[in-house]
Amino acid sequence: MAFSGTKGSYHEIKWFLFWGAILSGVVLLGTSQTLLFMLTERGATVAEVSRVVIATIPYSWKFMLSPFVKNMILRHKDRACIIRKLAFISQLFVFVGLASMGFYESEGSLILLWVTVLLTVISISVHDIVRAYVKLRVCDKGDLGIVTSIENAGFRIGMLLAGACLLYIANAVGWRLSYIAIGVSVLLVSLSTVFSAGLTKLTFVDDGEVQNERLSLACYINTCVGLFKTKGVFLLAFIIVSFKFADSCINSLKGAFLHSIGIGRLLFTNISHIAGVFTMIAGGSFAGGMLSRIGSKRCVEFTFVLQCLASAIFIFLSCSKVEILPLTLLINTSTFVFGFSNVVFRTFIAEQSDGDVNTDSVLLSIGSALRILACSLGGSIAENGSWTLMYIACLISNLPGLIVCRKFYARKQLRALTEDHH
Repeated sequence: MAFSGTKGSYHEIKWFLFWGAILSGVVLLGTSQTLLFMLTERGATVAEVSRVVIATIPYSWKFMLSPFVKNMILRHKDRACIIRKLAFISQLFVFVGLASMGFYESEGSLILLWVTVLLTVISISVHDIVRAYVKLRVCDKGDLGIVTSIENAGFRIGMLLAGACLLYIANAVGWRLSYIAIGVSVLLVSLSTVFSAGLTKLTFVDDGEVQNERLSLACYINTCVGLFKTKGVFLLAFIIVSFKFADSCINSLKGAFLHSIGIGRLLFTNISHIAGVFTMIAGGSFAGGMLSRIGSKRCVEFTFVLQCLASAIFIFLSCSKVEILPLTLLINTSTFVFGFSNVVFRTFIAEQSDGDVNTDSVLLSIGSALRILACSLGGSIAENGSWTLMYIACLISNLPGLIVCRKFYARKQLRALTEDHH
């Protein structure tokens, strides 16, 4: 661990990670689903709305920003100082971006809005990379599960703020004031950055990260190639696909599926955006506890079994007509499962990163790309086949991960023993 402060300061760093995760959740929904709903009410065409979505690409391309952010941190002797500066500057840009989006509710250039969204997403991406650097370099490996569950809780609360809460506020006072109000949440994050004693007492040890290190593009590419050689590219790919396919298809297409069986907008909001957020937090918290007790290997295997259960639930729902109460219970059971799997996945990625934020960004970006591809493929299966067929594919997608999981960890253990021997 690279932290030499007090236990209280260490807890303050966890609060910084929690507030930062809230900010990520706010920006994710505030620049996507909620913003697109506002533009639809404004009368923007589907083509115009889809062009705004392109501005959120930096979410999936954090691996391109990561080397530059890491180099900025390594370039300074006082890494704690530059971390605070980067965090605060990115928070300032996010605040300005979010607070200004509501001004486009009825007029204004969509090109300027596109630029605003792009700068906001780049800023939060930089903030996420800084947050990941702090987590990977400061937190003990044994704490990664708990810390990731804390981040998961913050992220889901942020999504609640920018989802249901922002919609409720907009319904009461309009989009302009609602976005300004949601932007105020950024100020709370800034306060946690400015007054965090934990951040001021960060002390980093140069365990492989020398101050004058400069990562060229070629060096970065070689790092990525070396990553897949050492981890086993096919084994790692199978595990990531098993993590993301069912999660992506079921959650991304949940609204369309529920609409197809007659669930209205308000009921969907209550099931998914209200009850679902707290269920997701509960699942993530359970995962954090399980990771610290039984370790990541067994939790990864358990995740794939649970995702088979969640897929089976949706197979049942696609074949049977269910009353509202049991429907809500079944939907939130699957939501609990994916809250669990999300924390296990991010902990798994953090462990494979070995403390390197660039590796972490690459693996998370691969997961993000697979999420987009899986959602597209799942939608095609549902449209050309049936919802039941898509959910069967979700169930089957967990089998490769279950099959190769033990082999992957056996290879990892063998590699660790070989390194210790040398």
